[in-house]
Amino acid sequence: MPFSRHLTEHLRICDKQATSPSSRFLDKCREFNTGAIAQDELIDATVKLGFVNVIDAFHNVNNAELPVRFFTDDRRGTKGIVLTDHLLELLDRYQYQNLPHEIEARWRLVETAWELNISRNLIAVDYDDDQGLLYTGKNRRAHYLKKWHDR
Repeated sequence: MPFSRHLTEHLRICDKQATSPSSRFLDKCREFNTGAIAQDELIDATVKLGFVNVIDAFHNVNNAELPVRFFTDDRRGTKGIVLTDHLLELLDRYQYQNLPHEIEARWRLVETAWELNISRNLIAVDYDDDQGLLYTGKNRRAHYLKKWHDR
């Protein structure tokens, strides 16, 4: 439920949540948001469809495999998703407390790039100190990013 809950929340902010033109799982999340399906059906869809592309893509950044793995995928075996010591080591680091905020900020950044129909690598983020907002500019128009705690 946490995964689908975050996705349904983000779909309310930005309807584009993937680079593919369609997704059966995202369609189920949208149906949940409109009340067309119940939470039980959303959970079933999450188990069946929710992790089809996410697990394989997680450790890939800029078209390259990360040198550190935070989990191994043994869903075809008996163990499921196995967390590694690298993930557990994050608990001991100072930055751990900021991890949820960092994840949210990066998610909003890629959503904004999708909304603006530009590569996420081309987006620049600026800060408006007077209004306390992050924003991006494209064609001299400011697009404000909703602060994570304003939702």
